Amino acid sequence: MKAGTKNPAVLFVTGDNDLRMNPAHSRKMTAELQAATASGFPVMLRTNSNAGHGISTDKDEALEESADI
Repeated sequence: MKAGTKNPAVLFVTGDNDLRMNPAHSRKMTAELQAATASGFPVMLRTNSNAGHGISTDKDEALEESADI
């Protein structure tokens, strides 16, 4: 990631119960992109404490996530 790059708006989505990817990676990536972007567009992170990696997300949570996106 190159500092000063004009990036589009970004929404990272992660679940605290993801067994494939440590949620800390999403947090670090979000912070790095927030610090590096020069576009003024938001860089956000949506974390769900009850979700995992995709298929383990329940229907209601998936609908809420889709609404946020």
